[in-house]
Amino acid sequence: AGIKLSNDLRMQYAIDFGSLWGEALRSAAGWSWCRVVENGDEGVFAVCDQSRSFAVAPLHLIDHLLSDRKAANNSLLLFNMIVAENLPPTAGGSLCWLN
Repeated sequence: AGIKLSNDLRMQYAIDFGSLWGEALRSAAGWSWCRVVENGDEGVFAVCDQSRSFAVAPLHLIDHLLSDRKAANNSLLLFNMIVAENLPPTAGGSLCWLN
């Protein structure tokens, strides 16, 4: 059934591996780290394209994968699609979350 991670350990892994995945994406795609604030919330650290049309929240992505063992791990597919610039069309001025 696998090992059950404590909340603290899961969060630490999400920070460590999410930061690593996000930095690899930033480097490969030429995107940048940013803080996205929507609807007055505290904000989310994300990797965004230069036009701020697309964003990925790597720490949340990894936390989700660690929290839900039945979740499909499409992180490599997502990474490759972003690097290949195979992205969905967006409405002008709106942010499209990719995860």
